[in-house]
Amino acid sequence: EELEEDDEEETLTEVQPNVMVAVESEEPEMVTSYIYSFRAKLIVSNEEVKDRYFGIIDAINSYKKVKISESFKRLRVYSGRTTYAQLVFVGKTLCLAMNLNYDDFKDKYHVLDVSDKKKFAETPVMIKLTSTRKVKQAKELLEVLFEGFKRVEVESSKEKIPTLGLKALMNRGLVKSR
Repeated sequence: EELEEDDEEETLTEVQPNVMVAVESEEPEMVTSYIYSFRAKLIVSNEEVKDRYFGIIDAINSYKKVKISESFKRLRVYSGRTTYAQLVFVGKTLCLAMNLNYDDFKDKYHVLDVSDKKKFAETPVMIKLTSTRKVKQAKELLEVLFEGFKRVEVESSKEKIPTLGLKALMNRGLVKSR
């Protein structure tokens, strides 16, 4: 007599852009959803997204007195008490939200006005980093944003980001279950 192992295996399905759901067997009440942190989304993303991330981080680090703080959902770019930008994932897309005026940049760059959302109140202009051209445009916008800051030469901060599974991410506290 063989036991069927298919009923006990978990299968991951994507319900919403940032929530993965594990369905155990076929009972609808046995559903677990996972909340991925910024770092976890970066770890599970492909190499192109990681390269775009390091391109933006290097551009930000090239300005003197500008610091980066990482929370569970975002990276905050600040100087003193002023937040200048945020790096966030919207679904699987890496985005940069900046403290700029939307009307000044809506024609030249394809930016989004996210001022109606509470978490983007300080940084109402967002650009999705979906290509190398978008990263170049984001760097140009960062130059406008940090106009009064001195630039310094920095080495590339590209580090090897390990690829980890769901269990390893949960053990590190990078993924929470609901």
